[in-house]
Amino acid sequence: MTLTSKLTTTTLLSAVLIGCGDNAPPPTPPKIDLGSSTETTSAVNVEPEATKVDEAKPADAASVKVLSQAEQRITATLDLQTEISFFDTPLTDVITFLGDFHNIPIIIDNEDLTNAAIPADSPVTRTLTGVKLSSALKIILDPLKLSYVIEDDVLKVITAAKVAKRSRAE
Repeated sequence: MTLTSKLTTTTLLSAVLIGCGDNAPPPTPPKIDLGSSTETTSAVNVEPEATKVDEAKPADAASVKVLSQAEQRITATLDLQTEISFFDTPLTDVITFLGDFHNIPIIIDNEDLTNAAIPADSPVTRTLTGVKLSSALKIILDPLKLSYVIEDDVLKVITAAKVAKRSRAE
């Protein structure tokens, strides 16, 4: 079956007049003849409508955080495999080791830990092999009720309560 379209004189005239000024009549949709049918159907635009950026809600724009290059590198490093073996090692030394070993800046928010009565030199005893850095951090920090965030171009160790509070605020 061959699909042919028949344009009426009015449609052709409308097509010629498009863009000829504000007084031009609106175009009439072309009629499509499906060959075996005697019915004539108007063509339908099947392209999706473009979404206007300026229609986005300000809250949507604020909730999408753009990561800096340093933060992107830290995020990528969290997916790399690591090995750790610590026996009664102070948390501060564990964090320093992981930062140096993976060549990323890691800091402890000492004020946050102090406010939560969690000593920054809490002993860590853990041996892990072949796990992602993100998993190792979770395994090390969870028993101490700590977590981490990536902000200000560093990986920052903070209390799990502070992470939860931030999540509720967003």
